[in-house]
Amino acid sequence: MSGRPPTQSSLTSSPSFFSSFPSFPQATYSSADELNSSSSPFRVKILPTAIALDIRSLPPVMGRNPPWEIAIIGGGPAGLAAATTACRAARHVVLFDSHQYRNQQSQQINNVIMHAGREPDRFRGLARSEILNCFERYITFIETTISNITKVNLKDAQTGFELTDNAGNVYRGKKLVFATGSIDTMLNLQGYRDLWGHGIVHGLIYEGYEKGCKPIGVLGLDSINDVAPVLMAYHMAQNKVTIYTNGEDPARYRFQDNLQMVIARGCIVDTRKIRSLSRMHDNSVMIQFPTGATHYVSYILHTPNTKNRADKLFNQLQVEMSEPGGYALPKGPFGETNVRGCFVGGDTSTSNKNFNSALSTGMMAGYGAARQLAVDEGWEALQSSHSNNPSHPPSHRYNRRH
Repeated sequence: MSGRPPTQSSLTSSPSFFSSFPSFPQATYSSADELNSSSSPFRVKILPTAIALDIRSLPPVMGRNPPWEIAIIGGGPAGLAAATTACRAARHVVLFDSHQYRNQQSQQINNVIMHAGREPDRFRGLARSEILNCFERYITFIETTISNITKVNLKDAQTGFELTDNAGNVYRGKKLVFATGSIDTMLNLQGYRDLWGHGIVHGLIYEGYEKGCKPIGVLGLDSINDVAPVLMAYHMAQNKVTIYTNGEDPARYRFQDNLQMVIARGCIVDTRKIRSLSRMHDNSVMIQFPTGATHYVSYILHTPNTKNRADKLFNQLQVEMSEPGGYALPKGPFGETNVRGCFVGGDTSTSNKNFNSALSTGMMAGYGAARQLAVDEGWEALQSSHSNNPSHPPSHRYNRRH
């Protein structure tokens, strides 16, 4: 097998690749319909510009190729941005996508230039298509969930990462980018989970503007720990904001200054316990109380707690975290962690969890990984040249951590 990881084109058209697996059928297809027919031995996804093989159709030995240069875990905006940047540096990249996204219940993206109102899955599909169209030579997408990671020694005294997916397939990468995102912890309140991303939003900048000057509900006193979003909501709703404490006593709230500020501004505080939340035919939210009484708001503002989606993997590598289950702590602008060669981007790298931040930090992580690869190659060339000329040992003034 060649020393370079296979790309989509080599996977689907290279006889030498298929010949290395005697039991793996060789075939050609004249159309997507023929390829997707029930008689086809392959399970594939047809994209507008290329074919991406589903890893479940490949034999386990597929994972034992020579290492990819950069392995990215996560197919959301941060992972896609990291892949784009790394491919633009002419690096061979594999992106593992479990198809688990924090915004998968959201109806649309907002506050993202040129993409306002676009469905999140449509954005991901277009981004993938663009990456495949522009960088087919360098990118490989694999649909799987990575379950274990270890640091390993590669050839030429290099260190890298060995990744195992939940089907037992093994992959190796010289550099690793986590773009695994976070998980929102849903409240144990009837209707909350169904309304999340539709009638309950974590930031009114992303959802509120479209609702206009209609009443807004704020759920729980914890939602005014950061008082600014509530005061912004009050301005947008034009004096129609109610804070529903869901049975919590305002007198026991720890940030009394915040509470008094929103009351002084004009917000109403409703201390009743909430029985359920429901979405109405006009997309408003009905709040029902144990007595049967109801209130109606255009949407509810609430930011649930989050936890790191890939906490297990970070623990395996002993990556420093903000707190247990929190986000990874990058050591510089390029998102590298305390583990050399391991980079982070998106929600898993910051407390500022939003779409634009994910794109930005993902791009920087992809650049950081490609940048460090280039420095490593330069360092190895320097070491090699001086090993052939012992009278001129290499200087150690340059920090290889760059």
